[in-house]
Amino acid sequence: MKRKLLFIIFSVSLFAVLGLTSVNPAFPKMSEELGVKGSEIGLIISVFTLPGIILTFIFGILSDRFGRKIILSSSLVLYGVTGFFCSLTNNFNILLILRFLEGIGASSLGAMNVILIADFFSDAEQHKILGYNNSVLNLGTAAFPVLGGFLAGYSWKYIFYLPLAAVPVGIWIWFALPENQERKKINFKKYFLDIYHITLKNNLLPVLVISLFSFIILFSSYLTYMPFLLKSKFNSSPLIIGICLSTVTVSTAIISIFYGRISEIFSYKNIFIFIFITYALSIFLMPFVTQWWLILFPAILFGIAHGINLPHIQNYIIRRINPEHRGGIISLNRSVSQLGQSLGPILGGIIYALDPVKGVRWVFFAASLNAILILFFLLAFIKQNSD
Repeated sequence: MKRKLLFIIFSVSLFAVLGLTSVNPAFPKMSEELGVKGSEIGLIISVFTLPGIILTFIFGILSDRFGRKIILSSSLVLYGVTGFFCSLTNNFNILLILRFLEGIGASSLGAMNVILIADFFSDAEQHKILGYNNSVLNLGTAAFPVLGGFLAGYSWKYIFYLPLAAVPVGIWIWFALPENQERKKINFKKYFLDIYHITLKNNLLPVLVISLFSFIILFSSYLTYMPFLLKSKFNSSPLIIGICLSTVTVSTAIISIFYGRISEIFSYKNIFIFIFITYALSIFLMPFVTQWWLILFPAILFGIAHGINLPHIQNYIIRRINPEHRGGIISLNRSVSQLGQSLGPILGGIIYALDPVKGVRWVFFAASLNAILILFFLLAFIKQNSD
């Protein structure tokens, strides 16, 4: 049974990142063929993550009321069908509408994988499974840019064939996933008030702020504008761009395996300090590379920080919530992270547009400054002890 559950969890994790990371290497090519400015192409990411800002939280609550299965299966089918339809248009505005619909389908996925871990695995197992899940998630994030870059070498439309695989998986999960939580009627007013009080009582608000800005940093620089940095400085092909993007996620996947051990050795606050110092340093160094392959070194540093950061946030939240509010609060964190995913490309695009020649450099400098500011924030508001 646990092997089947792990397969379901890992599959959901892979689809959660497919729609984000497979398209990035094609951004320069899509910008050229669709007649869209580089400062606007990030909207392909923003409209995809935008629905999740609200819907992830709502789907989490509904999964507490109606069960995980119906939310997860229907989300995967919608995600797969609308993702495929993106391949059928040459109109940028229609593409954005379809990406928005695809994002509705993807909204629950990044929270449901963590909810299932909390549902089916004991407290002693959760540290390890969270690390493994983030490792699998980031292996997918590593592979998908390379695959996307390869497909974009023929046509950017081929990338949007990939989400179709979610349809049979969603149908299979309907029959394979057991339900282990008791379904109860929810007094939504009381439920929201409970979440509010739990968030304040358990010091979750600073962690949600850190989650928000972690993804603003990620999506304002590395995921959206590294392709433009490589294209403008080295005229890199989509495949090379995909390889560079994957380097971050390979190091993220490797370090995530060891998160359980890291969390046992170091305090919660000290781990966060390391994360944001490493974020700031790695992003600051990226615009200074003189050969495309040299960007792999700061990319590895970035991946190490991110590979510790995600399970660290999830672990803190899971340990402070009760089962009846699990779906809502884990999904709230996911909604906050998707807000960061939506804001990141927009903020990066604004900075990029200010200087058409060297604007891409300032995108990275701004993200590095952002990491330093969050470092001061966590020093002030995060307690030293994680317990």
